[in-house]
Amino acid sequence: MIKSLKNLLKKKSDKKIDKIDIPDSKELTKETEISDNHIEDKQEVKIIEKPKISCIDIEDTDVNELKKQGFNIENGTLGTKVKVPNNKQNDYNIVLPNAFLPSNLHEFDITILDLDNDKTIDYIQKEHYKNEHTGKSSMVLHSAFPETIFNPKPLASHLLKSSLNKLGNKEHLIIIFSTENYNVEYQTLEITETENYLKDQFKYNIYSFQDYVPLNGPKNGKEVIVCDNIDINLKDFLSKYTNQMQYNQTFHTSSYNKCLPLIKNTNGDLVSIQINDDNKTYIYFPQVKEKAKFLNEFLLEIAPSLFPNLFPYATLHDWRNKKDYWLPKHEVLLQQKEDLIKEYEQKIEKKIEEINNNLKKYDFLHKILTETGDELVTSIIEFLKWLEFKNIVDMDETKTDDVILEEDIQINIENGLLIIECKGIGGT
Repeated sequence: MIKSLKNLLKKKSDKKIDKIDIPDSKELTKETEISDNHIEDKQEVKIIEKPKISCIDIEDTDVNELKKQGFNIENGTLGTKVKVPNNKQNDYNIVLPNAFLPSNLHEFDITILDLDNDKTIDYIQKEHYKNEHTGKSSMVLHSAFPETIFNPKPLASHLLKSSLNKLGNKEHLIIIFSTENYNVEYQTLEITETENYLKDQFKYNIYSFQDYVPLNGPKNGKEVIVCDNIDINLKDFLSKYTNQMQYNQTFHTSSYNKCLPLIKNTNGDLVSIQINDDNKTYIYFPQVKEKAKFLNEFLLEIAPSLFPNLFPYATLHDWRNKKDYWLPKHEVLLQQKEDLIKEYEQKIEKKIEEINNNLKKYDFLHKILTETGDELVTSIIEFLKWLEFKNIVDMDETKTDDVILEEDIQINIENGLLIIECKGIGGT
């Protein structure tokens, strides 16, 4: 639950502004209530107590699909962007973060967060005023022209970090569907019984929920490759969904925390990483089209073996995956699979080398159409040699100071002398 901003901010200025009348209304920031009305067929679903999962800005339809598997889920949000009517100079409005987080997030095992949820709602004035105050002043946020869209998400991201810091030594997994990196600057307003004062300005990032994220620049695309040297089951799982992925942010490895590359684009930029930060594990994924299917499979089949302490009810038979209990031929088949992958990669590398050599060998065929000057002459000589002409003479190599040459190439043939002058057209 978003608490009063008064406890988060320090006073820096006493700039006075016009008085604001505050009508009575209910505060928006409330503790989340859990509802299971999504089960349309009224069939009873047995809820698995552990892991306890917080889904933040995950679509309701996707959350409902996870609940059908019995996952113990509570919803939350970093808030929704608000269209603020700051249409001209001196226009301003009071705004409150419309975010809410589970007040007991420190008791959860997994947080799933979609940073790319970009809904926008209209500004309704009464929803941004408080009717209950303690003390003789109240702290709110001040949105002024030219800002017409108030974005509470980076502020809520910072508050999420405060909740995650309360975990102590409790193991916790944070799954993030990434978005383009950005900052938002906020201005606070102190309201008293007689006057209102502008106070702090502060800036937060959409990735502020973690102390340090090794971010590179935003970049958009769909062509991705799963990295090697990761858990084989995780690699196979991610490979199934590469055709559904769209990345929007790139990362780099860092020595600050243990960082494992998971997915890269065709340029080698990292678009998915895993960061191990003491008891917390952050996994950054690109956007995935079928999130419910992706998350269901990850939570049911992949995560239990990677994070067994978080899935006490899913690891009862995990001994079957250990080498000592492999079934007959299992080890042989796994090795054959690895051998096939290695053989395939070697053949691909060899074929790429053949392609590059072929491009280099016959590059003159392109150059006779695009080059000018000496490069054109050299390319045409190569072309003539390819056509099996003999006795080809580059006339520039025979040129002396007292001789004026008009032609570029001479070829002695049985019937006489072939004279060639080369003229290129730049830019074609």
